[in-house]
Amino acid sequence: MIGLRGIPSRDGGVEVAVGELAPRLVSLGIQMVVYCRTPYVKDRLKSYRGVELVNLPTINNKHFEAFIHTLLSTVHALLINRIDIIHYHALGNALFSRVPGLFSKKSVVTMHGFDYEREKWSKFAKMVLRFGEIQAILHADSIISVSQKIKRELAERYGKKAVWIPNGIPKMPPGRTNSNIPYILFLSRLVPEKGTHTLIRAFKNVEFNGLLLIVGGGTHTEKYVESLNSLKKGDPRIRLLGPKYDQEKSDLLHNAILFVLPSTIEGMPIVLLEAMSFGTPVLVSDIQENVDVIQRVSGDIGYYFRADDVDSLTVTLRKLLQDPSKMDSIASKAKYVTKELYNWDRIASQTFEVYQELTQ
Repeated sequence: MIGLRGIPSRDGGVEVAVGELAPRLVSLGIQMVVYCRTPYVKDRLKSYRGVELVNLPTINNKHFEAFIHTLLSTVHALLINRIDIIHYHALGNALFSRVPGLFSKKSVVTMHGFDYEREKWSKFAKMVLRFGEIQAILHADSIISVSQKIKRELAERYGKKAVWIPNGIPKMPPGRTNSNIPYILFLSRLVPEKGTHTLIRAFKNVEFNGLLLIVGGGTHTEKYVESLNSLKKGDPRIRLLGPKYDQEKSDLLHNAILFVLPSTIEGMPIVLLEAMSFGTPVLVSDIQENVDVIQRVSGDIGYYFRADDVDSLTVTLRKLLQDPSKMDSIASKAKYVTKELYNWDRIASQTFEVYQELTQ
């Protein structure tokens, strides 16, 4: 697999997904190799839960580090490891999806979202990402979409059939009850498309004798974090805690009275599944990727508001905080549904079937 920073990792949806998926594919009898970017892997492990890890260098530049690493990884996979199927993750890395076919090998591309919609990319970078999408459409032997929206849009735009395989819920330690102060939780990368600024603005309009805890970090996001710190000034209830992992993360999700994900762009939000798996009520923006999760079964298993709309979020927060019992009844259903439907063993079996079809 190519297209991630590395595993094991506690940051990034792609990294978490591959860290859960690759070892399970090994248990199904597939020899898995994951290519990691040297700057992001501290221990330089050569294997992880039966998965071979290849650490290759790249440059520290948000526009080119993935391109350089994917180029080196593709060459290594084809000429040195002689891999039969190269599985690329994300659009930028799909630029190389034609190359395996030139060596009579197969390529799979997992689309985690339409990355060119993200604000952080320059016009040139967005053009490159769109070209990566076209390369995947034209040359990938199979395309996996992590959301129903991606699958629908590929069919509408290109007449291309993708296999829908969602992300799952990572294994996490049980949450411990350890909070006397009620709090609303945001937990994700601190980047503009996650909508943290919208949440801060809305929360400042709400009377609530508790806290808003903003948990997360990111790379190349210093300016945005500075803007969030400026935005929260004057309201001591709002606290930026930085990234939290493992037991601390579980405790935060377990004790929150409400989890809010106000994103404007998503692929398949793993953190939303994590929150629901703890039985925590969730409030999300009404982008299709979030709504597909909330409406996965008959009857909603969460709440939503108009994306990028401070007034809509403010009104919805007020309504939910006035009637906590209503939130709890839906959250208990969400806990059961997510654990049944977003199971990594099931997801690994579906991915295994994709590989099998390419080798028959």
